Amino acid sequence: MCIMHNIIIKYSFLFYTLIYCHQLVGQMDQCKSLPAYFAKMGINPSKAYLSTTERNLVGMALIESEQPGNPNARIIKIVQDKSWKDKGYLGAICTDHFGNSYVLPSAKVNMLQNPFEKQNNIYKVDANSGKMDEFVKIPMERVPGSFNPFGVLGSFYDCSTKQLLVSTVAGSDEKREIGGVYTVDVLTKQIKKIISNKDIYGLALHMHAGKRILYLSSARESKLYSIELDATNNPTGSLKEEISIHGLGPRGDDKIRKIRFTKDGRMQLFTVLFYYNLTSPSEEQQSQMFFTYEPANKNWKLSGIE
Repeated sequence: MCIMHNIIIKYSFLFYTLIYCHQLVGQMDQCKSLPAYFAKMGINPSKAYLSTTERNLVGMALIESEQPGNPNARIIKIVQDKSWKDKGYLGAICTDHFGNSYVLPSAKVNMLQNPFEKQNNIYKVDANSGKMDEFVKIPMERVPGSFNPFGVLGSFYDCSTKQLLVSTVAGSDEKREIGGVYTVDVLTKQIKKIISNKDIYGLALHMHAGKRILYLSSARESKLYSIELDATNNPTGSLKEEISIHGLGPRGDDKIRKIRFTKDGRMQLFTVLFYYNLTSPSEEQQSQMFFTYEPANKNWKLSGIE
């Protein structure tokens, strides 16, 4: 969950087998496994993370840091496989049970490295070899163009179904909103559209009050929506507006690029300026907003901005 993204994916040494616990409560992607190729590349796995936003680097990099997650910490080592460089600029990363990572392209700076027709590609990094290859391509109603160069923007791995949930805005323009949300079965590569005609930026699946709730942020408005899904990620209702962040934060017009939930149950929203135009990663401005759910009022209330 990506232009202007500080995408840092941390890995646990443990393979989470008790998926049932996450079906009761919590964020539904907490099962990622450590890729075997980390150690093969001479990186200390306990200090390693994958990044697509390192300055002066195109593609994805494996970083060893003194403090993973701290952007100011000293970088010990940077490693890039050749297959991570030749896909152009990259964005969101998510990792499955087996340590395979799924990486989205990202339109940054210019389109010389990222052809319009490849903006709906999803790439897979094999857990053992570390090689990145095209995995699937989300269908396009219209190819991205000069007004909107973007395709896939957000992704989330659902541990309970072994599906990727992916959002795309490919082909939308100032008059037509034709984006959507798709599921991709990582075992069969089966692709299914679950939301149509909605430009979505970030998304996250969360167990809330015993229900599977998909939270989605608009790429056009400063709003967060939700929709209930069944056990196989088919919508069982309609989109509901949950939060508006219009006027909040230092800029007041941010869009929500990533949605996560903290261990204490708060919703954490990562926000940036987004106007469907190309922006240099060095120009990135972002904030974090925290919301707490109030059962009595059945809504989310702002609890802090960083």
